[in-house]
Formats: sequence, C-alpha cells, structure tokens
Amino acid sequence: MEEYIQGEKAMEVVREITSISHDGFRNMWYPFHFEKDKRCNIINCEYIRESLDLIKLMQWMFATNNHNSNTEINYREASAKSQIIQCDVTFSTDKHRYQLSRIFTGKFSVEARLEVVDSTIVYFGQDAISTIQKMARPIIISANSRGIRSLILNPQDNFSKQSMLNLVNWWMKNLGINNVVVGLKSNGYWSYNETGTRRNDRHLPWLIVLLSNLAQATVRTRKFGFCPAILCIGDFEDVTDFERNSIFELVSTICKEERINFLLSTASIDEAQSENVTNTTRFSDYQ
Repeated sequence: MEEYIQGEKAMEVVREITSISHDGFRNMWYPFHFEKDKRCNIINCEYIRESLDLIKLMQWMFATNNHNSNTEINYREASAKSQIIQCDVTFSTDKHRYQLSRIFTGKFSVEARLEVVDSTIVYFGQDAISTIQKMARPIIISANSRGIRSLILNPQDNFSKQSMLNLVNWWMKNLGINNVVVGLKSNGYWSYNETGTRRNDRHLPWLIVLLSNLAQATVRTRKFGFCPAILCIGDFEDVTDFERNSIFELVSTICKEERINFLLSTASIDEAQSENVTNTTRFSDYQ
C-alpha cells in the first residue's frame, strides 16, 4: 500500500533510528555511540548544549541541501582543528534497513555513503543524498520552548485539535500537574497558562513541547496508521530524579501503546537510571 506524507507520495518512510555514532562534534567533543531498538529511546547528555548539538548533527545527517563533494580539504590541518566530523546512523524504513555515513567539514558533507544492510546495494555521494531525498525522513525538532508550533501534525479539524488537547491535559494530570491550562489554536500554535500558586518550574515549557509533540504523533498515527520517526529535545536539568524518571516512564508508555518511534535528547548532570535511557559520557569520567 502506498503511503503519503503531507500530500506527497513517499517511496519509503523512515520508521525508526536504531543507532547513532560520531567521533566528536562541538560540545559533544568526545566519541559517542548509541544503539537501541525500543520504540522510545532517550539519550541523556550531561549538559543541554551537548543535547542541542546532537539534534543539530542529526538535522545535518538527513538534510539534502548540504553536500558538496567538490570541496578541497587540507585533511591534516582540518583534523588538527577538529573540523572534520564523521557520523553514522542506522535506520529502518518500511522496506529496508540502512546505514548512512557522512563526513562533514563545517555543515557540508564532503563524503556520503548509504548502504542497504544485508544486501549488495550501496549508494555514494550525490546518489546517496538523492536516495534520502526520496524518503519521508525523520521529523527532527530543534529546541524552541517559546512559540510552540505543531511540526508533526497541524490540527486540520476540531476533532484532531480537541484530541491533542485532551491527551496533553490528561498526561499533565498523570504527572501531578493540575494547575496548567493548555491551549491550541487552529494555526497550530500551542499555549499554556498557570493557575493558582506554583513554584517556578523552568522545565515546564519544555514539558509542554514534549507532550505536544507526543500528542501530535499519537493523533497522526491513529489517523493515518503511521508516523515517521521523531527526534526532539527536552531540558530537565533542574528536576528531581523522581520527576525525571516519571517523565521518562510516561513517554516510554505512550510510545509503546501508540506505536510511536521517538528519540528524545535530554540533559542532566546526574545519570538517569532507566532501561530506556542511554547516558552519555560524563566529564568526571575523564578525571
């Protein structure tokens, strides 16, 4: 059966990202490897700026307007300045499993390779980029806790709008947050208002972003039967271990029950203790 994403026929839908590896990128200056196959995977970085860079690198990996194989590079000089980044991502579509490898200097890749795993098919250079371009790629949401906008599914009708609002408000209550009223406009922008007296939770805007993304993915999956893999970010540096684990448990349960493939990049100096979480290297590990 042919599948459609936002009105355009897609050859393949990127359903799941199963591994990410890179040899050091900006604030994530250390080599990093992640590999899991659950519907919800959480990468808990030590600091929010590392989490931001991880999402930025994933945007570059699946972008199709940032490849230039004709760029001349002085590899010795670039390597000395840590300007060359190699990244590998393994992902699954509704048809195949792929391994995507790109080498970047700045935000442009100078080498690209796309292998169909367990086959002899390999695409190089612009052919690899063109093949990715024909796919319904992951929905990668960069950090923005202000002006929360629907990037996964716009409320196309009142039923979809009310369904998303009901989900977010219900999940908020499950987390013990009862004095926040969430709103959603027809143009896809979310809002929230706190009622009564409440401590100043810096993580609340990020939580609204996270839950609104999950609500959009849930309604999209229920409506169309599928949704591409989603990558997003959450800043929970100032929450308690109990609050953080409660959020992780809720997100994991939603993804399992609603068949959503979700990769969440978070930040906390303390390592999270959860089977769904991969903690990145802590600076203390090098001391």
